[in-house]
Amino acid sequence: MPDTQRLYWRKWDARSILQRRCILLTCLFLIVAIALTLAVVIALFHERLAKNPKTSDKLFVPPSDSILGKYDSAAVASDVEECSVVGKQFLKRGGTAIDGVIATLLCVGVHNIHSMGLGGGFFMVYYDRRRRKVMTIDAREKAPIAASKFMYNHNKEASLRGGLSIAVPGEIKGYWEAHQQLGRLPWSELFKPAIQFCRNGAKVHNALATALKLLEHDIREDPSLSEMFIDEKTGELLQEGDLVYNHKLADTLQTIADDGVDAMYGNHSLARSIVAELKDAGSIITERDLEHYDALIKPPLNLTLRNGMTVYTNRPPASGAVLSYIINILQEYNMSKADIATPEAAGLTYHRMVEAFKFAYAKRTELGDEAREAGLEDDAAQKLKQIVDLLSSKNHAAVTRAKINDDTTQVVDYYGAVFSETDPKGGTSHVSILDSQGDAVSVTSTINFYLGSLVRGNITGIVYNDEMNDFSLPSTPNAFGLPPSAANFIHPQKRPMSSMAPAILVDKHGDVQLVLGAAGGSKITSTLAEIIMRCVWFDEDIKQAVDYPRLHDQLIPTTVFYEKNMPSTILASLVERGHNMTLSNPNGRFSVVEGIQRKDGKVYANCDFRKGGNPAGY
Repeated sequence: MPDTQRLYWRKWDARSILQRRCILLTCLFLIVAIALTLAVVIALFHERLAKNPKTSDKLFVPPSDSILGKYDSAAVASDVEECSVVGKQFLKRGGTAIDGVIATLLCVGVHNIHSMGLGGGFFMVYYDRRRRKVMTIDAREKAPIAASKFMYNHNKEASLRGGLSIAVPGEIKGYWEAHQQLGRLPWSELFKPAIQFCRNGAKVHNALATALKLLEHDIREDPSLSEMFIDEKTGELLQEGDLVYNHKLADTLQTIADDGVDAMYGNHSLARSIVAELKDAGSIITERDLEHYDALIKPPLNLTLRNGMTVYTNRPPASGAVLSYIINILQEYNMSKADIATPEAAGLTYHRMVEAFKFAYAKRTELGDEAREAGLEDDAAQKLKQIVDLLSSKNHAAVTRAKINDDTTQVVDYYGAVFSETDPKGGTSHVSILDSQGDAVSVTSTINFYLGSLVRGNITGIVYNDEMNDFSLPSTPNAFGLPPSAANFIHPQKRPMSSMAPAILVDKHGDVQLVLGAAGGSKITSTLAEIIMRCVWFDEDIKQAVDYPRLHDQLIPTTVFYEKNMPSTILASLVERGHNMTLSNPNGRFSVVEGIQRKDGKVYANCDFRKGGNPAGY
């Protein structure tokens, strides 16, 4: 081979080697760049998921250790096992579902006095199987007659704790109204278990112990609360497993048992004692407020589902209309088990669910008390009725559903909120009952935040609510700088808007299929929608539905709150669609459900593991 040719091939080989090296280096650079990009994306993703190491990578979530009660005829579900047993005993004695629920609630009000009791109020749904009639009771607390829209202008914290935060309690008036309508056993008999627990001691369960620990400083600062929750021998806060006594409340309960509702709401020494201790705490509630309080019997809101079931719930100021709207939006997707069977399907289902939450919570900002005494002008009252009717309209639900984009979420303004304040609460409890006659009752009761106003009556032993905080304050934007809702401004004798939405689901044959309700502030309504979806559309039993991790979006703040065991595949799908994700407080309770389900000829009951309690039945 000539020298010139050899030289050519040597140069070509050199160029070839250089090119190969360049290609190799380029490939290495691209690999490193891709790896770095993936690392950044993964890091950002995990940051958006609140750096939650416990999130599962599978759709399956292990069951909790809560009991799934299985019974032939009847069941009681409350967040205190001893109280579920009390309810069962009254049913077996021949009492009605109303007898059972009143006795159960009185008992819970002793054990979980941080959540509910005589100083609070409730919403009830009752179903009469024989007559196929539904009745609801609104025993929500009311603003005092001396209250005004601007009463907290100079001290907004006064709506949260102390005497000025207390609204007129409705609990006992509501029990009385229910018993007059549908009770069978003597009124005084229903009080005996609660009185015995007050005198002999009620076991401190985890729920109360947790609340006491959170509020230890406030408890030690208040002589009446200290008297009840601080061990006088050791000076220590009561712990789980200890006994709590309330002899003053026992005397109060005995007086109401003996003398009836007028003891608290009429011309009676107890009513005068209540007003006196409230005045000492700085309250503006008078004897006239108690005399003018009335528990309202109302027709239910009802929504018919595709399978022929009907959802019965409460009208405003409860959030039954919001619950109905969520279900109404979602039901025409015709969901089934297949919609949560794969990560892709579950991701889309949860996206649609969150979008429905946003539209529903936007409409919640236009709701308020619809009673005549709430001070509404005729046109405002008519508008409120139209909004409530609209939320149960299939046509309006279809219009809303068409606005849901399966690929992405939207900015806040898209959902049409007027705006209202959020209400994360702690002090609420629920009881569900289904009796052997097929009658059912669902009651959610509250004193608002843990230990309500932090006022315990020096004479009566009653822990009073801080329900005035549930009103919107015209001079106070919420924590996010947005204006409050005019529909929920304070007015004398008005009832504040609530997230509570007890519900009963009845099939087309008139048989109860679900009895449920929840505690958990603004999360109540979204939680109940999830439970209904899982039981009715995804064919889960009540324990499976209650156990599964939950998420919640109330439009503002602009984030989806989720529980720590929510599968990461669902979270990732929501992130891809533009949702901001925030891990809910892992040490707190997201929401708490007490549910009963009729399935395959049996009655099943479950008490949410998040708070404790066990069902009872027969």
